[in-house]
Amino acid sequence: MANLIIKREKSMIGFAAQMNCYINDRLICSLKNGEEKSLDVADGIIQFQCNLPNNPKSDIIYLDLSTADSVCISTKQGSWKPKVAISDESLIISKREIKNNNIVLKKEFSPSKVVGGYFGIDETSRQWAIGKGLIPSLKNAVPYSYDDIVDFELIEDGTSVTKGGLGRAAVGGVLFGGIGAVVGGVTGGKKAHQKCTSLMIKITVNNINAPTEYIKLITSPTDKKSIMYKSSFQNAQEIISLLQLICSESEDKKLIETTNVSVNEVSVADEIRKFKALLDDGIITEEEFNAKKNQLLGL
Repeated sequence: MANLIIKREKSMIGFAAQMNCYINDRLICSLKNGEEKSLDVADGIIQFQCNLPNNPKSDIIYLDLSTADSVCISTKQGSWKPKVAISDESLIISKREIKNNNIVLKKEFSPSKVVGGYFGIDETSRQWAIGKGLIPSLKNAVPYSYDDIVDFELIEDGTSVTKGGLGRAAVGGVLFGGIGAVVGGVTGGKKAHQKCTSLMIKITVNNINAPTEYIKLITSPTDKKSIMYKSSFQNAQEIISLLQLICSESEDKKLIETTNVSVNEVSVADEIRKFKALLDDGIITEEEFNAKKNQLLGL
């Protein structure tokens, strides 16, 4: 992760207006006159924009963060829109350069599994993204890491159907077989509604500035017997299954990392005990023992 520092230089023009800063189309922070914010962003090439209320966004700047630990961007409010400048000009890559020079983006999102344009995962880079637009597409989607998911929920007409996330399995609804089928209880005894007015998936992510993402599958009254409803609900179930698999994979990865650390710590302790026994038996000197112990502890 690279550290992106965004500064809004002091200006007497429109000092009360709040300025929004974006990476791709995702709002990452808002700043007032003279403020500065620091946040972690993914390595690789990103596009950065700023805007003020009722003003167009500034020109897009592409930043290569794959080799930078920290990047500082200062923004100065002009008469119509903020002008973006960067302290290290060598980190700016134009869209034309990326296209014509055929630069391969680090951790480029290339989905290996797509659900109806609403949701996609890239198993190679361990990333997922949500399709945007009237006709959902992943073309300009902003990817998240697998590890960014906190929890998720399928909501139909304001009622939670299924919940899941880190540390727990998806429960509450019945998800079809295929990719990691998850079976839970279905609420019974209630009169079934003939129409669905809203079907969406809420995903909580590890981002304090924008902690929630929504996948909106149905936004207007739809007959529950229609092909559109059945298709949307099937997409929702498949996305929920994928989200649960992602959370399970992230938990397994953390467990393996923790286990490896524990094993290494035990191995070092065992080695030190062996050399201590050699010292106690008079086979090695105390200086030799201390030298080996420091080497094992990395001192």
